[in-house]
Amino acid sequence: MMRFRNDEFIRTLDPDIFSHGRLLRRFPGSDACRFSAKVALNLLERVDDRPRGSRPRILWDPFCGAGMIPCVALAAFPGKFDVVVASDINGEAVACALGNLNIVCDSAAFAARRAQIHKSRGMNQGMDRRGAIIEAYMAELEPILMTNPATVTIGALRGDAFRLPAVSGDVHFVADLPHENQSQLLGGPLSELLPSLRSAFPDATATFVTTRDAVEQLCHSTPGVQLRDLAHGRVVVRL
Repeated sequence: MMRFRNDEFIRTLDPDIFSHGRLLRRFPGSDACRFSAKVALNLLERVDDRPRGSRPRILWDPFCGAGMIPCVALAAFPGKFDVVVASDINGEAVACALGNLNIVCDSAAFAARRAQIHKSRGMNQGMDRRGAIIEAYMAELEPILMTNPATVTIGALRGDAFRLPAVSGDVHFVADLPHENQSQLLGGPLSELLPSLRSAFPDATATFVTTRDAVEQLCHSTPGVQLRDLAHGRVVVRL
């Protein structure tokens, strides 16, 4: 049920520019695990946001990296969730994600990022061309994002996905899981991830992207899992 959808953002979305290291900030090591804004949009569109009472609707990415999924949630669906949480076991990732969330919904942070990109254009010819493209896109995007910015509560915390703190609300986990060839899962074995989340958050939904090779290990001990193929050998796992 889409009650709050920013169609202008979705129409103008350029995933090559709306990515970390370009419009959004990056952190050391984050380039190894880029996540497409288009894929994030695809996942978030399918989250069932129908209220199950008066509790807040919470989007939580427990493997946030640079924060692409929460950023797209704020930009594309500014009222779909009441609370947006980004967490990661890597403190640098959490700080980067929080900065990116602010870029999407705070005019001062957006302007500061645009000024930083403008300043970087003088470093070399390649940076100048790329920076000009990013600046032009940001000029188009600014009124789309900042006229009616998301008014949700934003949270960012360093945390182990196997030991997340309890919260009060309807939780929807959406994440790109660490892949062995790109990043490493810390905190516990992959086979225990879904059972641990189901135990701690029995009413939560979960939508995770993983590799086809990891599906059996991730899902073998958890009944009721739904699978959907993505491109490039990846699979969406829904609980």
